[in-house]
Amino acid sequence: MQNNEELLELMLQQPSKYSDTYVRLANKRIIFLSEVFTKEVSSAMSALLMYYDNQNSEEDITIYINSVGGDAASLSNIVDLINAIKAPVKTVGIAACSRNQR
Repeated sequence: MQNNEELLELMLQQPSKYSDTYVRLANKRIIFLSEVFTKEVSSAMSALLMYYDNQNSEEDITIYINSVGGDAASLSNIVDLINAIKAPVKTVGIAACSRNQR
């Protein structure tokens, strides 16, 4: 399994292979969380959730989670935002999916 730095390096070396995948996911309103939950991750997810909700508040947003958890306050902020926006949000836990309080 590759860590995020190795994946980023691969993405930079072969941008079309990876960017096409993430662009397709983004166009389908899919967020893929595959790292430890931090304030930075929370900010990025918040921006995406608000953007998708602003685009179309009736269309589903799907979040695939493959994360061992992270900062509880940041995770709580995302849960609050999910409850606050109008767009329906579906979460799908895959592989590692747990909560790690710090």
